[in-house]
Amino acid sequence: MIIYFQVFISLLLFVSSITKIFNLTSFQKTIDQLEPIKMVKQLGAMTVIIIELIIGITILFKELLIFALILLFLLLLSFLWAAVRAMSLHRLIDCNCFGGVTNESLGWGTILKVVALALCGAVLLLSSTTLNIWNYPLKDILGSLYFSISILTLYSLINITIKLFESVILYQE
Repeated sequence: MIIYFQVFISLLLFVSSITKIFNLTSFQKTIDQLEPIKMVKQLGAMTVIIIELIIGITILFKELLIFALILLFLLLLSFLWAAVRAMSLHRLIDCNCFGGVTNESLGWGTILKVVALALCGAVLLLSSTTLNIWNYPLKDILGSLYFSISILTLYSLINITIKLFESVILYQE
């Protein structure tokens, strides 16, 4: 079960960073709409993408797991800040969480995802002394990868279906 959390977080952040690279302008626009301090604005979208890539890779290695989890918790704090900031500005700001693959706004949904990922990270942190993904049989690693891909695909399909129904309802009005 623990291996699933490790593979899931790795895949999630890797996919997120890659999709953001292909839609960098939109992700930078999201950051700009949050009106952060000048330093954050200058660090911009590429910093988030690079951190996601680093976590996605380092979380798979026992020797780097604590480092990856520290980065993960810092990243989640920045996502939490973005959600709270968007709500405090009373704006609908596109998340661009997956580079525009899903169409979501920053808000309570973002906060729930941050909490869920923080719980996954906490499970890994509590297991970090014994956790070494490369000691698991290949079938377990591949099974976790397949399950993670299935969860991400299902999430995207549900998101697309909801948006489709919303547009149909708006069209009928």
